[in-house]
Amino acid sequence: MRIYSYYLFFILSSVLANSQTKRDSTNFISYESDIMIRSNFYTNREAYFYTYENNNIHLVTNNKIYTSLSLDYEVISVAIGFAPNIISRNKNDSLKGKSSFTQISFSMFPKNFIQTFGYKRNKGFYLTNTIEYDPNWREGIDPYIQFPDLEIQEFLGSTSYVFNKNFSVKSIYYQNEWQKISSGSLITSLDYNLTVTRDKIDGKINRDNLFNFGINIGYHYNWIVSKNVNISPHIYVGLGGKSETENNMYLDKRTGGGLFVGYNTDRFLFGSKINLSFSRYKINSGERVENDIINGLFYIGFRFKPPKVISKNYDNLQKKVPFL
Repeated sequence: MRIYSYYLFFILSSVLANSQTKRDSTNFISYESDIMIRSNFYTNREAYFYTYENNNIHLVTNNKIYTSLSLDYEVISVAIGFAPNIISRNKNDSLKGKSSFTQISFSMFPKNFIQTFGYKRNKGFYLTNTIEYDPNWREGIDPYIQFPDLEIQEFLGSTSYVFNKNFSVKSIYYQNEWQKISSGSLITSLDYNLTVTRDKIDGKINRDNLFNFGINIGYHYNWIVSKNVNISPHIYVGLGGKSETENNMYLDKRTGGGLFVGYNTDRFLFGSKINLSFSRYKINSGERVENDIINGLFYIGFRFKPPKVISKNYDNLQKKVPFL
């Protein structure tokens, strides 16, 4: 872990040493000097599959609809996500049990780099293939086998580099910029995170730590359909490693992709996204673990000029902290 800390410090030092510069106005419209508030509503299917010998365990949470609120200003983006119980599709606790979800992310954009940190927590899972373990189980009538104390926490980090300076990934993922001319780019990402799994069995708490790291390379294209509309597909592949508490190492294979459609004006914006992410690794010849994430998202946002007290204080802070 000490080596990882030094490595992470080196990455951040290199990234943050590159102070933010103004974008070429012929290719981009920058909204970084505006405050943007955005609401996101999305469906999420995060599934964990564990296979050993002739046994299969398919675990998912009961939440179906999530929401998040984000605030963007200058080179900083902060978002907080949760699964509200007031939405009917997040209920049905009697059959599938109760689940909870929390997500926090923090991003910065120095030059062609994107630096992101995040935290995600899922608690409360049920076994989708309950019938394989209980032949008398009746769908819609009998409750699924449930794991109410199973909790998965992830401490996430990612450092990405955009190769094409004329391509704006911020207009796709963060909407604090708008690209004027269609363009694409290779993007490489270094991911690192710590996954902590907790469960209570027979009154005893079991905990497993899994350190994940890897590199992904993908291609994004931003097609500017009109002055206010863009369509952006992307695809990526990657390889990584996983290290357990017992120091066992596993090779992690990753694939994914997605599609984004957005509408943008200087003050109002909305759009939708679909993202797919698949991860596979083998523990041994008879055991395999899969983590599949499929989600669709709709967002709506507004931009406005910041109060003078905020812009003045930020300008003073920027003089003291060069990478802001």
